Amino acid sequence: MRGFSYTYDQLVLSPRARSRMAKTMDRIQKKIDEHIENYRNGTLPRLPGQTMEESFEIYVMHELAVARDESGKIADEDFTLENAGIVMTRAGARGSSLKHRSNGRLCRSTVSPRQTYP
Repeated sequence: MRGFSYTYDQLVLSPRARSRMAKTMDRIQKKIDEHIENYRNGTLPRLPGQTMEESFEIYVMHELAVARDESGKIADEDFTLENAGIVMTRAGARGSSLKHRSNGRLCRSTVSPRQTYP
C-alpha cells in the first residue's frame, strides 16, 4: 500500500519567499499601527452600525485577512508539485493549502477580538 506523507522540511519556505513574506508583514503591520493610532486619537472612522471598538476590530481583522491571503499566495508559489502536501491539496485528497500553511505555522486563520484591542 502506498500513500502520501510529508515532513517539516517540505513546509520550509525558500529565502526569497521568506523575504517577500516579511515585506508583506511589515506593510500590513504599518497599516495596523495606523489603525491603532487612529483608534487611540479618536480619529478612526466609525463604520455604520458599529461601535468604535467594533470598527477597530473590523479594520484590524481585515488587515490580518489580507496578510494571511497574501502570505498564502507567496507560499503557494514557492511550493512545487514535488511537495506531497501540495499534491494532496490540489488533488482534493486532504485539506486545503490554508490548512497546510497553518500546519507549518505560516499563518493563523483568525484572531480573538480580545487580541486586537490596543
